[in-house]
Amino acid sequence: MIKTAISFRYLWKNYTISKGDLTSQMVNLSNCDAVSNDASDMKLHELIRVAPKVDPKAKIVVCGCYRSLFGAIGVDAKNLDVAREKFWIRQGWISIKNMQKHFPQQDRYSEGLDAFE
Repeated sequence: MIKTAISFRYLWKNYTISKGDLTSQMVNLSNCDAVSNDASDMKLHELIRVAPKVDPKAKIVVCGCYRSLFGAIGVDAKNLDVAREKFWIRQGWISIKNMQKHFPQQDRYSEGLDAFE
C-alpha cells in the first residue's frame, strides 16, 4: 500500500517521471529506515506487543507494524484510498482541508483516523 501511495503521488505530480526516478523515490521513502523513523515519531513502538525476547523498537519490527497499520486502515475503511490519504497526510504531502475538498466522502470509517494529521 505504501509503495502504491508513493507511486501514485509522484505520478500525480509528474506523469512524465522516468521509471528509474520513480523507483528511486519509492525505495527512498518506503525503505525500512524511513518507515521506522516515521513510526518512531508516532511512538508506534509503545503499542507493539511481541514475545519477551523480541525488541519492540527493532527497525524490522516497527517497520512491519507501520506497514500493517496502513493496510489495516484500508481494510477497516473498505477502501485503500483512505489508507493512501492518511499516509499522504502523515508524510505532509496533503493537508486535511485539501483532502476534504478533493475527497468529500468522509464517513464513519475515517472519522477516527484524524490522529494521523
